[in-house]
Amino acid sequence: QRGALPRSEHDYGAEPLTLEVIAQRAQQEGMLPGFAVGLPVDETGVFTVANAWPSKGQDERTLYLDQYSGQVLLESGWTASYGALAKATVWGVNTHMGRQLGTANGVVLFVLCIGVMFSVVSAFIMYAKRIGRRSSGFPRRPDDARLSRGVAVIAGVTGVLFPLFGATLLLVLCVDRCMIRVTPKVREMFGMTPLDSVP
Repeated sequence: QRGALPRSEHDYGAEPLTLEVIAQRAQQEGMLPGFAVGLPVDETGVFTVANAWPSKGQDERTLYLDQYSGQVLLESGWTASYGALAKATVWGVNTHMGRQLGTANGVVLFVLCIGVMFSVVSAFIMYAKRIGRRSSGFPRRPDDARLSRGVAVIAGVTGVLFPLFGATLLLVLCVDRCMIRVTPKVREMFGMTPLDSVP
């Protein structure tokens, strides 16, 4: 990370550099093609040159250029300022968006997306088929339903990595423990053994 360079007072009376000059300075500093340029908001502002999303994480880089001299006042990015946590976060976000690992990354996520869509549509189809035989259409829930230790570990780790998913799991667990298992009418809807018949 570079520190701010001192500027003399007469710099503020000079004419700001043109976009063409700033683009040349960015290329000289090794910015990748497709960089974005942010304009200074006033006479004390700077030009902001950025290789940002959808670049790969390791290509993310931002330069802050003096609007009068073109000098690099500050640099931030993967190499200049990102710590381990920032790099992991950027890498994970870009991978999730299908940008980090090239074409294969996009293809895998596309297939997963189609799978999720198929799951949603097939759920409605299966429900429509069941509702003809049962008034509720809910699948039967075994009285002794339990998760295997392996599935529980996977669910726990995934819930920690994806907090919203983890909150959903906790909500479902609470509904199961506090409503489905103890409410006679709800147990009946899920085809479970009545409470008075449970040993």
